[in-house]
Amino acid sequence: MLRLGLKYFPLILAALLLCHRAAAEDGSKYVKVSAEASTTTLQPGQQAVIAVVVDVQEPYHTQSHTPSEEFYIPFELKLKDNPAITAAAAVYPKGEVHDYPSLGKLNVYTGQVIVYVPITVKADAKPGTLTLEGSVHFQACDNNSCYPPAAVNYKLETQIVAAGEASALNKPELFKGYTPKATTQPAAATKPVEQWTIFGHVIGADSYVLAFSAAMLVGLIFNVMPCVLPVLPLKAIGFYETSQHHRGKSFLFGVTFSLGIVFTFALLALLVLPIAGAGSRWGDWFTNPYFVWPIAVILMLMGLGAFGLFTFRLPLGVYTIEPKHDSYIGNFLFGILTAVLSTPCTAPIFPGLLIWAAAQARTGGKWSGITVFLFVGFGMALPYLLLSALPELARRIPRTGPWSEIVKQMMGFLLFGVAAYCVGLRLLPGQQFMWLVFAVMVVAAFFLIIRTAQLMPRARPIFVSFLIAALLVGGTFKVARALTQKGGPDWIAYSPAALDKARQEHKVVLIDFTANYCGNCHYLELKVYRDPVTLKALDHHKVVAMKADLSDGKQAPGSPLLTELDPSGGIPLTAIYPAGSGEPTLLASIYTRQTLIDTLNRVDPRE
Repeated sequence: MLRLGLKYFPLILAALLLCHRAAAEDGSKYVKVSAEASTTTLQPGQQAVIAVVVDVQEPYHTQSHTPSEEFYIPFELKLKDNPAITAAAAVYPKGEVHDYPSLGKLNVYTGQVIVYVPITVKADAKPGTLTLEGSVHFQACDNNSCYPPAAVNYKLETQIVAAGEASALNKPELFKGYTPKATTQPAAATKPVEQWTIFGHVIGADSYVLAFSAAMLVGLIFNVMPCVLPVLPLKAIGFYETSQHHRGKSFLFGVTFSLGIVFTFALLALLVLPIAGAGSRWGDWFTNPYFVWPIAVILMLMGLGAFGLFTFRLPLGVYTIEPKHDSYIGNFLFGILTAVLSTPCTAPIFPGLLIWAAAQARTGGKWSGITVFLFVGFGMALPYLLLSALPELARRIPRTGPWSEIVKQMMGFLLFGVAAYCVGLRLLPGQQFMWLVFAVMVVAAFFLIIRTAQLMPRARPIFVSFLIAALLVGGTFKVARALTQKGGPDWIAYSPAALDKARQEHKVVLIDFTANYCGNCHYLELKVYRDPVTLKALDHHKVVAMKADLSDGKQAPGSPLLTELDPSGGIPLTAIYPAGSGEPTLLASIYTRQTLIDTLNRVDPRE
C-alpha cells in the first residue's frame, strides 16, 4: 500500500497544488483547437451541433472528462453565452486507459479529441454574422510528469440566414461520431428543419413570421364564413350604438370581446396540440397506407359537408344564447360564443396550420404551436377591434349572401383536391398524382362559373368567376405539366450495385434522395435540375446522376443509405461522391443552382 501511495504521490500532489492556481496557463503548446458547425449556415429556430476539435500534440496526453480519480483535473469545454443561441450540455468522448510507469493507470485523451455542443438558434435571431467563443480547460502530462492546468481559447464564425435560404451540411466526417444518446445529460439532436413548399414558396418549421402571418389571414377569413358572417354586422351595430354615448367604452367592449375569441383559440391549442404533436415526421406518414387512406376519406367527407350533403351543427341552444352587449363580461362571453360558432367552418382552412403547429410540438416548440393558434384568434378578432374603435364603419358591413355560400363550397373543392393528392400518392406512379388534382380543379372551375351564374346572374360576378376559374385551371395545369414532363439529367435508379459500379469506374456520382410526397424535392427538380446551366455543369464533370426514390418509405432501396448519411432521414438530400474514393459532400434541403455548381467544382476541380 505504501509503495502504491509513493508511486502516485507526484501526480496526486501536483493535482492538489495546481487546483489552487487562480488562472490556467496558455496551453497552445500542448493542444491545437478549432471549431466547426454542422451546417454551412444557420437559420432561426434551427438545431445544429458545434464540433470543437482538440489535437493533443505529441508527446503529451490530457486527463479525460472522466478521469480515473475524482481529484484529478478533468478535461472541460466552455462556451460563452451568446444571445442568439441556447446550448445544451457538451458531449465528450470516452477516454482511453493507459498505464504510465511514473504515473500509473490514467484515463486520458490522446491524438484528436472531438467534443460536440448541441445548440439551438433562437427563433428571433437576426440574420448576420454569428461569432461563438469558448475555451478548453485541461491538464497536460507526458509519460513522466504532469504540468500546470492550461486553457486554449477557440472561436467559430458562421452566418445566420433567413428561413428557407440554402444551407449544406458542413464537414460531415467530423460529425459521424455524434450520437446524442452517448450522454445522459440533455442534448438536442441535429436534423434538417422540416419544410413544405407550395408552388416554390418554402414554409418551414422555423418559418415563424410566415406561419404567424398565415394564421392571422386564416382568422380574418373565418369572419366571412357563413357560420360567422351574420355575427359581424350584429356586433358592429352594438359597438356603434354604444359609441353614441361613450366612444371609449365601445373600444373597451371590443377589447374584451376580442379577448374572448383569443381565449377560445388558446384553449383549442391546449386540447389539440398534445394529440397532433405525437408521431414521426409529417412527410414520412405519406408512405403509410394506414395513414393516407383514412385521411383521404375524412377529407372527402368534410368536402361533402361543405356542400350541405350533411351538416354538422352545434346544439341549437348555443345559437340562441345572447350575452349582454353592454357589459364587459357579456362581451367576453360573446367573443367565446363567436369563436365557438366558427368551429363548423374551420375544417377547410385549418389543416395546414395544424400541421405546422404539430411539427413545432414534435420538436419541443410547444409555445410556437400555441402561438400560431393565438394568431388565428387575433386575426378573427381584428375586425371587431377595429369596428369598436371606428364604429362609423359598422353601417358598411355586408350581410351574408349567396357569395359566402360559394366560398364555402369552393373550400369543399379544396378538400377534394387534397384528398385527390393523397389517393394519387398511393395509386399513381411518380408525379402523375398531380393530374388527378388537376381534374378536381377543372370540375371546381366549371362549378364556380355555373353556380355564380345561378346565384348572381350579373356581368361583374360572372366575369370575376371566369377569371378565378382560369387562374385555378391554368395554375394547376402548369404545375402538373412541369412535374410530369420529361427533362433534367438522364437519371438512373439508385441501387448499391449501381453506386459501386460508378465509383469503381472513377465517376463523380450525384444521388438525389426524393419522394413523390416531398414538395421541396419537386421544387429542386424544376428549378435546379432542369436548368440548362445545371445540365451543362453535370455534363462538364461527367456526373452519373442517380435518383433514390423514397416514396415507399423504409422499403425503398435508398433508405439504408439515407439513414447512414443523415440519421434524421430528412429529404431532400443530395450526396455528391468524388471520383474514386472519398466521402460524399451533402447538400441538405433547398439549395440553388449555383450552390450545386460550386459544390461540383470543389468535389471535382477541372480547368
